Amino acid sequence: MACEIKSYELSEIKVLFLNNDAALMTYKAAQDGTCGGQPVPPAVWASSAYVKRGGKWFAASHQETPAKP
Repeated sequence: MACEIKSYELSEIKVLFLNNDAALMTYKAAQDGTCGGQPVPPAVWASSAYVKRGGKWFAASHQETPAKP
């Protein structure tokens, strides 16, 4: 599915380190764009889980939920 994102801005960013090798980041994203010809939600709450392997951080999981207007 092709996506075109015209703008994307993060706010309310919080990072919680679960231990030395795992972190959870939560944030609100304001966005303007389309995916598959359909508009994306103008604002979402998102969370991303990261793990450190071999000294590098990798995204392990990501989710987004449309924010209420």
